[in-house]
Amino acid sequence: MYANHEYSRFHESYYVHPCSIVPEKDVVFTDIVGNGFLVQVKRWWHDLFLLSFSSVRSRGFYNSSHAMRIERFRQYRKYRSRIHPMSKFSYFWNCVIVFAVLLTKILFRFTSSILFEAWTPGQGLMIVDVGVLAVYTVNYEETGHLIDGDYFGEISLVTDKEVRMSYVVAVTSCRILILDKLIFRNYMRKYPEIFYDLKRKLYIRNERLMKLKRLGTLLESRINEQAEETGTSKAPEAGAGESSV
Repeated sequence: MYANHEYSRFHESYYVHPCSIVPEKDVVFTDIVGNGFLVQVKRWWHDLFLLSFSSVRSRGFYNSSHAMRIERFRQYRKYRSRIHPMSKFSYFWNCVIVFAVLLTKILFRFTSSILFEAWTPGQGLMIVDVGVLAVYTVNYEETGHLIDGDYFGEISLVTDKEVRMSYVVAVTSCRILILDKLIFRNYMRKYPEIFYDLKRKLYIRNERLMKLKRLGTLLESRINEQAEETGTSKAPEAGAGESSV
C-alpha cells in the first residue's frame, strides 16, 4: 500500500507514461547547458512560454512542483513551439489585451460609430433610453439630434417596404431600446384587439395633426394677407407726402 502511494505521488501528471524518467532539475537547466550570458538569455526566453511555477491558476491542475516539472519537461521536449496557457508570456499577453480594450473604451467610447445606415430596412421601433444621437442625410448633412425619450423607425412595424433615408450616429455613449418588428407582429396576431385599439389611436392622432396643419396654413395665409393690406395702405400715404413736398 505504501508503494502504491509513493507511485501515485511520483506520477501525479497524467501526461507522463510510467516508464518516463524525469530528472530532478528543471528542463531549462538540463537541456540548455552552460553558464554564459547567451545561455541565460536562452533559458529566460524558453521559460516565458513554459508552465510557470508562480501561476496561481496552476494550483488547480498540479498538486506539487514535481508534477509541474514533468509538464514543463513534456512541453519543452515535444511541443516547444506552443505557448502554455499558464505561462508567464500568456499572463503578460492577457494583461496587454485587457489594457488595450480598456484604453479603447476610455479614449474613444465609440462616440463616432454609425448605429443605423441609410438605404437599409428598419428593424423595428428604436427608442433612445440614454444618450445623444445625430441624424445625417445621405449627403452627410446633419439635420438634427435625438435625445432621451425620442424614437424612430416606427413605420417598419407595419410595413417591410420602409427604408431608412438617413444615418443615425452615436454622439455619446447611449442605450437604445428596440421593439423588433417580427415580435411586434406576432404579438399583434395573438392580441388583435390591441392592434385595432392602437390603429384607432393612431388614426385620431393623425387627424389631429392634419387639423393643426390646416389651421397653421390658414393662419399663415391670414397673416400674409394682413401684411399685404398694410403694405398697400402705407404706399398711398408715402406718395401723398412726396407730392406735397
